[in-house]
Amino acid sequence: MSRNRDFSSLYLDSDYYSRSAFTKPLVLISSPVPKWTTHDACVWTAEDALKTAIRLSNEYGDCKKLFLTYLGVRNAGMTNIMAEVFSLARESYSETESRCEDILNLMQKYIRKEGLNNFHREMIRKAKIFAVLYARPAGAPVIKRCSLVDLDWYIPDVITLESSFRNKVNLLCFSVRSVQSLAVVFEKLGCDAKLLSKVVKESVTTSGVLTRYWEMERDMTRRLKYIARFVDL
Repeated sequence: MSRNRDFSSLYLDSDYYSRSAFTKPLVLISSPVPKWTTHDACVWTAEDALKTAIRLSNEYGDCKKLFLTYLGVRNAGMTNIMAEVFSLARESYSETESRCEDILNLMQKYIRKEGLNNFHREMIRKAKIFAVLYARPAGAPVIKRCSLVDLDWYIPDVITLESSFRNKVNLLCFSVRSVQSLAVVFEKLGCDAKLLSKVVKESVTTSGVLTRYWEMERDMTRRLKYIARFVDL
């Protein structure tokens, strides 16, 4: 016998149901482990990269009006991003690089929609979620997980600089293309002091013996006499 969970035709006292749902775990989640939880610990929908988000649309798709209209459940947002950041900080090193990039891409999406407050900004800066390739004078480089407040690593945002400093300084394990695509989130997180393009000073120095090409110089001098005739002085 199938269950009909269409609440659209019922009269619901939203204040009463909201109070009950906030104080009691009334939502049953069947996977991965069956448990009861409160509706405010859930979202209606969320991107696949948000592993910690509890999605109600997967199990209660026919109760959308109940959860969204009467109980105020929302889609995933910056709060869920923060939960994912804390979860990533506890995961194994092998997952850090790809998961961090996925989360930062989502973070950039939500920053454009919701902005980024100072509290969230500082919590993200202190989270050790960034996979950094540490250069070593002897032996193979090693990957360490770092936070943005750690001072001894940099972000490769220009291809020529990344090539020049690879295995010489400690660099974030992102491609230059990925870094450039995440420009908004790195700016909001205050990463200017870590960008290679901001901390590296480039200059050109000539060296060697000065050699004048006399024949070419004489040829150019003759040509300039004729070119000058066409210039409107």
